[in-house]
Amino acid sequence: MPLTDYECRERERERRRKYRERNREKVREAKRMYRQRNPDKTRTERRRYSRKRMEKERRLRAEFGLQPPKNGSGGLTKGQRAYRKRRERMNVDPAFREEVLSYQREHQREQYQKQRSEPARWAVVKARWRRRDEAMKADPERRARREALARGRRARQRAASGIMRRDPRAVYAIVLKALQRLPDDMRFTVASDMCIDILENKLTVANIPAKAPDYVRAHNRKFDRFKTLSLDAPLPSGKGAYIDLLADPSANEGDLV
Repeated sequence: MPLTDYECRERERERRRKYRERNREKVREAKRMYRQRNPDKTRTERRRYSRKRMEKERRLRAEFGLQPPKNGSGGLTKGQRAYRKRRERMNVDPAFREEVLSYQREHQREQYQKQRSEPARWAVVKARWRRRDEAMKADPERRARREALARGRRARQRAASGIMRRDPRAVYAIVLKALQRLPDDMRFTVASDMCIDILENKLTVANIPAKAPDYVRAHNRKFDRFKTLSLDAPLPSGKGAYIDLLADPSANEGDLV
């Protein structure tokens, strides 16, 4: 059965991703050499990316009533971008989420035991916490900025779930548009997973087009067609099992691989 254009692109994208994972040093060196050979083009691309990021940041801050940061950059720092990227991956990758949470729990447990075993160190930590709380109380602007950021996060979460509850058909149409190249049975399954994550505030409506490929890859990992299946396994459409095809193959022609 010939592959569709979408499947060919997905296979090529997966091949490139695996290549980057196997040859990280080579890819890093190739990027460095490219920047050296094309300094003007690299500078132009960085400026365009920075301008686009700052415009998006200003729009979001104006939408949620947030004040710009003190450094005047109008955008996120490198650490903040890395943190958000990791949180977004945790929302769509349960295995990665469990790995990060288990590491955090273990690290926190080790740090807590280490501090308790060293009274002097524990006293320094408690004093640092006390000074931080006192500084927060003495600086109304800092406290207001932190509260505004917290309100913005809660507002984004409420907006994501609120849009889904107020106008679910519009959100479902956006999801289906992002998955329009998929077959019907696969598209509706992936769309259901995305809608559930939107209701659970794990996915925002604005990130639907960008996160759709991640959901497709997660679906393909669960339903790999290049493996041995049991005759008692259910069909992709959910109408019976593979053993039913032996009796009447024409009844479920769409499930034949």
